[in-house]
Amino acid sequence: MPRQSVSVSRGHIIMVTPQVSELSGSALVQLALRTLAHFNFKGHDLLKFAKKSVVVYLEDEDRAIKKDVALCYCKLVANSFSAIYSTQFSPSIINRASGKRRHRVVEEV
Repeated sequence: MPRQSVSVSRGHIIMVTPQVSELSGSALVQLALRTLAHFNFKGHDLLKFAKKSVVVYLEDEDRAIKKDVALCYCKLVANSFSAIYSTQFSPSIINRASGKRRHRVVEEV
């Protein structure tokens, strides 16, 4: 998580978050992982991307990065499974299959 600094001016407390350009190293990696984890990728299969671009950070020495990698990877995998499920078992496919069954039953009668 980006570090915040506190400024006190005439009794007012102001929280100042550094700009992305000021971040580097592990703070930048953590920001990227958290952003990736919270972005809505539902319906998109990102397993290959996650394996190539996210899992490599599991070898980082920073425990906070490892935690963010695990959470990010889990979200990407869950979204990928929802994409796979929605394409393989979409309502239109299920309706077509049940429609064919109904058609066969009507023909047999």
